[in-house]
Amino acid sequence: MRRIAPLLGTVAVLVSASGAGAQAATTPARPAAGKLTLSTPRLYRVAGTPVALARQTWTLVATVSKFVPAQSLTFTFSRNGHVLKRVTVAVRSGRRGTGRASTSFRLPSPGRVRVTAAHTATAVQAGLTARGRIEAIVPSAGFGSGGLRVRYLQRRLRGEGFAVHLSGRFDDQTGRAVIAFRKVNRMARGGSAVPHIYRVLAVGRGSFHAKYRGHGRHMEADLSRQVLALMNSNGQPDFVYHISSGKPSTPTILGSYYVYSKTPGYNSLGMLDSNYFIEGYAVHGYHEVPLYAASHGCIRTPIPDAGSIYNWVRYGTRIDVYP
Repeated sequence: MRRIAPLLGTVAVLVSASGAGAQAATTPARPAAGKLTLSTPRLYRVAGTPVALARQTWTLVATVSKFVPAQSLTFTFSRNGHVLKRVTVAVRSGRRGTGRASTSFRLPSPGRVRVTAAHTATAVQAGLTARGRIEAIVPSAGFGSGGLRVRYLQRRLRGEGFAVHLSGRFDDQTGRAVIAFRKVNRMARGGSAVPHIYRVLAVGRGSFHAKYRGHGRHMEADLSRQVLALMNSNGQPDFVYHISSGKPSTPTILGSYYVYSKTPGYNSLGMLDSNYFIEGYAVHGYHEVPLYAASHGCIRTPIPDAGSIYNWVRYGTRIDVYP
C-alpha cells in the first residue's frame, strides 16, 4: 500500500510593520508576521493539483508559521466566482510554535474549486492570505474515457501495485488493471471502474497483500482470486496481473517452487515468454486469458503483459502457488 500526502501550492504574504525611524523606547510592538500555508492531507495530487472525488468529504488545513492566541482564519470555497462555503475557524496552537486551523468540505459536482484562507490584520498579528485550487472528478471511467479522472485512476492503481501505463486513456492495459483490482478485492470480475473502486483507491487501499512476506523477492499466484503478484524484497507488490490458471480437470500444481528455465518468444504451443517452475508448468503469455481458471495447468497471462513479467523473473525466482 502506498500512502498518500498531497499538498496545495503555498502562498505566503508577509506584512511589514510601520514606524521605521522612531525611537526603540516609543515604537509600538510590531504585529507578529508569518507565513500561511494550505494543505489537503487526504487528497492525491495529479500533475501538482490536488484531486477530490465529486461528493467526497475532505479536509483543508491552514498552518500559520507563528501562533498568536485568540486569532482566527476565514476559509472561502468558490466556483466560477460564486461562494459555495465561507466559515471562520479559531486558530489553535500547533507544533513548534505554529498555529493550525481546519475545515471540511464536500464538493457537490465535478469541476474546479478555489480555496482561500485569510486572516485580517490585528494589533498582534499581521494580515495573511493563502490560496489554492482543488479539481473534483467524476468517480467512474470505462473504455475510451480520458482526462483527469483516468489519469487519477491510473496513478492510484499504479500506487497500489497494479500493472498499468500512465497513458491518460482508459485503454486495454487499464482495463486489465481494473480486472486485477476487482479480483484482488473480490469484486465482480470485468467491467469498468465504478465509484466504489475510486473510493477505495482514494483512501490508499485495495492493494495485494503477500501471503509469504518472508520469501523476499518472489511471485505469488493466488488461484482463488486468479491473480499473479510480483513481490519485491520489502514485501510490497511491484506489479499485480490478471491471470487464468488450470481448469478443474487440469489444475495448476500447488506449492512453492523456483524458476528453473526461461524460454523467450513463442513456442509450438503458442506459449509466449515462458517461465518454468516445475516440470511443464510455467507462467507464460497466451492469446486467451478469461476471467476464470481455464488453462491446461500453466499460469496464463495476457500477451501484452508477458514480456514485462518475463523481464522481471530471474532464474531461481521463487513462486508460491496457493488456492
